[in-house]
Amino acid sequence: FSKPQNSKTHTQNTLLLDGLTPEAWGPAAWRSRVCYVPQSRLRLPGSPADLFAEVSKFAAQKERRADSSSSSPASSSLLDSVASSLLLDPQLMHRPWETLSGGQAARAALAVAMSLDPPFLLVDEPTAALDASAAAAVERALARCGSGLLWVTHDEGQPGRVGGRVYDLVPGAVVGGGSGGSGGSGRRGSEGEGGG
Repeated sequence: FSKPQNSKTHTQNTLLLDGLTPEAWGPAAWRSRVCYVPQSRLRLPGSPADLFAEVSKFAAQKERRADSSSSSPASSSLLDSVASSLLLDPQLMHRPWETLSGGQAARAALAVAMSLDPPFLLVDEPTAALDASAAAAVERALARCGSGLLWVTHDEGQPGRVGGRVYDLVPGAVVGGGSGGSGGSGRRGSEGEGGG
């Protein structure tokens, strides 16, 4: 394990968005601003398009879009466009979740999250179940999406391709803060800058 210069070891965690804790934001407002995309397959009824339509109706989503510089109201055409950027046939967004392959389901979940245009995305291994071309498309789309990113990866080359700061998660501490591509071992977290 090598510790980058200028790095810090953090043993206490405080999560803030725009200087406020999740408690200060309140659960609904926080979830409209910080979107988590898990590595595990989503087991939901309906289709990805159904999930997107339902979440888009939440009052906190509507309020956040009204109060921000969000590009446009949530729409199915936006969902289709994001799906395409992830090399996912937009028609798959209208199929039941259980009919999608693992890689399709992972990209569909990511497309839903990105289409909601949250200020911050937490993504856990978003390219783990993907072939090289789909993984590269996901990297490009996330790097350009405009959201702040906290990206967990085991792919040692990924931080160098997508940029940001790299943190190593070791038992009892978070070590790092160096630029993408630093050495280390353990589960990796890459904090991308978002935007482009």
